[in-house]
Amino acid sequence: MTDDIEKLIKKFEDIDAGTYEPESTPSRNPEHAPLYGGISGLPVSVPEFVLCDGLVVRETYAHVMAPYLMAFAPPAS
Repeated sequence: MTDDIEKLIKKFEDIDAGTYEPESTPSRNPEHAPLYGGISGLPVSVPEFVLCDGLVVRETYAHVMAPYLMAFAPPAS
């Protein structure tokens, strides 16, 4: 735990001195990163339609009201 605190103090000192360089993060391989998207207004007559391996079209409900707020079911009548 002491090492973690020392690293954090060193980071703050470097930030204060203007010499801090953030650690680089490895780039994600797009073939292994989950990706979700949506198409609106597309009628689907089957429960699920596989376009290719990993790409599926299925009917769902989603209403995005804000970047942090989403509904997954229509409002009750």
